[in-house]
Amino acid sequence: MQEQKKASTNAIRLSIHTTNKTTLSGDLASNDTPFIFTTNRGDNSNSVVKINGNNAVFDGFTVRGANSFTGSIFINNANATLKNCRVIDNGNDGLTIVGNNSTITNCSILGNNGSGIEISNSSPTIKKCLVANNGIGLEIYVDNATQQTTITNSTIASNGDYGIAVFTCGSHAHQTDIKTIIHNNQVRNRYWQWQCQQYYHK
Repeated sequence: MQEQKKASTNAIRLSIHTTNKTTLSGDLASNDTPFIFTTNRGDNSNSVVKINGNNAVFDGFTVRGANSFTGSIFINNANATLKNCRVIDNGNDGLTIVGNNSTITNCSILGNNGSGIEISNSSPTIKKCLVANNGIGLEIYVDNATQQTTITNSTIASNGDYGIAVFTCGSHAHQTDIKTIIHNNQVRNRYWQWQCQQYYHK
């Protein structure tokens, strides 16, 4: 089981996607205190949105209140497009991408207690996104030698631990094409024994 990370308390102001917004929430009892993860989270949904089919477009939603490492949005073996979304205030990970080449555009991944985005066995493209005030910004698990994560014109800032953490084993090399701002992430010592190598971008 992965160790749960504590979200950063650093504040970043954001004022996009607030007009006529649609919110999907995993807070089933409507009793969450925003960005407080120690109480009233046990009855929340594991995930709020699961995408299992190719070519889905998920546009313009706020998703919050999930309470599982699978993320409030779980894209599983399906190439999808997420754009203009806010993924906020989740008890563990915000967005989880497994086994696909999805595109994430103009999204804000904020204030999640675990990783903002967790990537496994995937080659996603992330552009024009803000990933901030999460436990970890991006957590990338390398499962094959062909994985490549592309991050452009984005900001990864003020996360509680690493801005980007890449975990890889054996001869599997991972390419991370980064043309973005990585700033002010608070680094603490972390170690998962089953990982072979760890690469960190502060």
